[in-house]
Amino acid sequence: MFEQEVRFQVPDAVRASVRAEIERIGAVGAGTRLLARYYDTEDALLGRRGAALRLRLEAGEWVQTFKAVGDDPLTRIEYNTPAADAELDLAALAGRPGTGALGDVDGLAALRESLGVLFETEFVRLRTVLRLSADGEVGSVELALDEGQIRAGGQVVPISELEFELLGGDVASLLQAAIPWVERFGLVLLPVSKSERAHRLRNGDPPYPVTTARTPDIATDTLLVAGWARVFDDCFEQISRNALALAAGQGDPQGGHVHQLRVGIRRLRSLEKLVAGLLPAPDPSLSEALRSLFRELGHLRDGDVLGGELLPRIEAAWGGPLSLGSAVAGGEAAAGLCAGTATQRLLLALLARRIDSGRHRVEVTLAGHARRRINRWLRRSRRQAAGFATLSIGQRHGLRKRIKRIRYGISFIESLLTGKRERRLLRSLKRVQQRLGDWGDLQTALARVAPLAPDDAGAAFAQGWLAASLQAMEKLLRAEMRRFAGLRHGL
Repeated sequence: MFEQEVRFQVPDAVRASVRAEIERIGAVGAGTRLLARYYDTEDALLGRRGAALRLRLEAGEWVQTFKAVGDDPLTRIEYNTPAADAELDLAALAGRPGTGALGDVDGLAALRESLGVLFETEFVRLRTVLRLSADGEVGSVELALDEGQIRAGGQVVPISELEFELLGGDVASLLQAAIPWVERFGLVLLPVSKSERAHRLRNGDPPYPVTTARTPDIATDTLLVAGWARVFDDCFEQISRNALALAAGQGDPQGGHVHQLRVGIRRLRSLEKLVAGLLPAPDPSLSEALRSLFRELGHLRDGDVLGGELLPRIEAAWGGPLSLGSAVAGGEAAAGLCAGTATQRLLLALLARRIDSGRHRVEVTLAGHARRRINRWLRRSRRQAAGFATLSIGQRHGLRKRIKRIRYGISFIESLLTGKRERRLLRSLKRVQQRLGDWGDLQTALARVAPLAPDDAGAAFAQGWLAASLQAMEKLLRAEMRRFAGLRHGL
């Protein structure tokens, strides 16, 4: 059985308003109290495999539920079985599609012996059903407001979630139904399940850690759309989870969430460039929204880099603290940006893009196509690298973006690159990207500090320090570019 749903965090300030709106539409009943016990091994075997197993008391009846990840960010595998004696029945799951996290049939008995209750959830669910049409098709969506708590490891955290689940019709109905609620109540996309939150609570981990890129599972014969979907899902996870952390005010003070959110956007844009001409292009409004968010986050990150990385080194050379005012303003503004309606609508638009484009079929492999396109990008980049000393600042920034696109494009098929020449190319690209990144950070920091220098001795010193560092970096960068231009092989 599959379910398609999208879940949002409900800000405390609007919980009563959301509840009242559901009641106005026509709540199903007065609210159902649900108590759930989640089972796993001590080392969280199921959780590490993206699965959850629970017994939940629903209207006086115990129900066993197994959940696992589906084929896209909106889909979950779910099996519900009556559990009259409030006991697990793993045999009821034996051989069912999508239950691989439990192991094979022979291992179920052994697994059952190692399972115990690791955490609980208790909340009141208020439900209603919406009916609407999308592209001429009538659909129905269930809304469920959950208010309660997660209990794990002696700790308690609140639950305040609004879930939209597709009951009938096209998945477009699901996303369309959510948009007015996001705009009216300031909901924040919640790509984290209750069980995942509970595991972190039990382990004493941060609720929303920095999410970085993973190496996608791409085989040589993976067709383009299937490979695109796997990479897209990983990019979306990196974007949505870091955005959630920032929107919740849980962002890393050193800018880790902001940086990784931008990396996720850059990877996604690189992916779209990689498949351009083979898949339908993203809607122009979606592309512009991504660029806009990336630019705004870049301004915040620039302040974090100057204040968190460069300023301590400048102060050490100066011999005391410096105040650079607005030049170091950074990530503290990211919460409002990520919780804002524009960003939340963008995330829903990305989900719609994923579902729509994932239905296409292109009879070429991702790896074969990626190699051809990346080699073309490489040839152009090497020509520019050979004449790096003569490039304008704008041309250098353009080369920097192209190098990143190549690096991210290669990362999508990195698991297939085993030859020595390929690994050498990859190492060279990483070095070039790092040098260009450091050079770009110094350029940006210098531009932020320079307006302050005429009126502030400390800022004038910082300007000089940055200019000298930039000059030293120029020599290193030119040498790295000569080495890169000299590598004649590709993928």
